[in-house]
Amino acid sequence: MCMMSDGEYGSEGNESRGLVKDTTEGINVTYFIKNCSFLAGTLPHISKRLLSAIGMDVQNQNAKINWNTFLELYCIFESGNIEKEDLIRFWIKFFDPKVIGHVPEDTYLTLLEELIRGNSLSEPNETT
Repeated sequence: MCMMSDGEYGSEGNESRGLVKDTTEGINVTYFIKNCSFLAGTLPHISKRLLSAIGMDVQNQNAKINWNTFLELYCIFESGNIEKEDLIRFWIKFFDPKVIGHVPEDTYLTLLEELIRGNSLSEPNETT
């Protein structure tokens, strides 16, 4: 099973994991969002929010996706092979980035609808 370390969902330790500024190794975050097969169907702002949920600084132009970060994403979106507690923490950070313990219902429903709809439809409909 894929496992993530305890510090994965906070900002501490991001530099040592290659999430903030690693100019020598990895793929640029912007390139990754545009070309990653398991993010291909998502809306751009949802892709950024997904990456932020694992601790990526998606606003940093120099941020890189290193091998460990790719594997974390792969475990979540492709293999589905991830510890339940890690998956729960990931989705909490997705819906509640500041982890304040509250997500307004309209924000939650909008994000959920956009996550499900992806970029296949330009507008929500009764199936999304």
